[in-house]
Amino acid sequence: MKKRIKRLVRWSSLLPFFLFFEAMVKLFHYEEFFKVVGHTLKDWGIFSFLLSPNGLILVSTAWVTALIIGPDIWKRLPQHTFKGHIRLRTWIDESERHEILHARLLRCKPKEKVRFISFTGKSVLLPEEVPGKRLKDEPFPRAVDLGATFQGLLLDPQSIEAKFRSLIETPDTEEEERLLQRHARQVARLPAVYDQAGISEGDTRQNVQLKYISLGLQFSLWLFDDVALIEPYHFGRRDAIGNLCEFAQMIIPSSDINYNLLENHFDNLWNHAPTRPVWPSKQTVTAP
Repeated sequence: MKKRIKRLVRWSSLLPFFLFFEAMVKLFHYEEFFKVVGHTLKDWGIFSFLLSPNGLILVSTAWVTALIIGPDIWKRLPQHTFKGHIRLRTWIDESERHEILHARLLRCKPKEKVRFISFTGKSVLLPEEVPGKRLKDEPFPRAVDLGATFQGLLLDPQSIEAKFRSLIETPDTEEEERLLQRHARQVARLPAVYDQAGISEGDTRQNVQLKYISLGLQFSLWLFDDVALIEPYHFGRRDAIGNLCEFAQMIIPSSDINYNLLENHFDNLWNHAPTRPVWPSKQTVTAP
């Protein structure tokens, strides 16, 4: 907090420049420039407002707010921007797809419970390697290492839907080498992969429970205690995108009644639908 106050005081010294700018406009009659090009400041309503006392107050308030929130504003988006409102977020580039999810995962606390539904979960659980970045520093592994707990439902790779989807997604490829099946095999090795990355296999097995399911996957879902993120599933494909899992993302705060529906949807599947574990739990054998 002290650092933010210091930053606020330091940057507040720029506020006089706004007043200086307004004075210069009035002193040198810059309005004449707009008249030359066929407009007046009154016609350019936004300029007229920003140069008014109310406009300066608005700009100053926005400036101070940005300084208080600080440079980590993206990490706080789910908490500040989406609180109390359902939002629809579209994206174009694949790299933008998980921005909000990653930001929320980075805020996970020890023992926090997170539930999710995904076809394989590979892009979040086992993201592609980035030069110079360790796996355990990625948002999901980091949360696991921190002690957050996860319950995940993944599409059974042997189900009819998985086989049909993989055929559409990766045609002219042997079934075992199709994208969905490959990713499912990689995720099934998650405890061993994390162990090599410095997150103990025991901690992964304890903190991450994954089940295969063959029904009820109409959308991907990430349920945090304050927000839910969903994307509808479909069989369409964007140009230059290799998989089928692209759609606009809906952000639903926990204060909205629809959050309860999503929570109930997950619980019904987790507790009552036919499932099988992604990896068998290791039982401790006690010698007689």
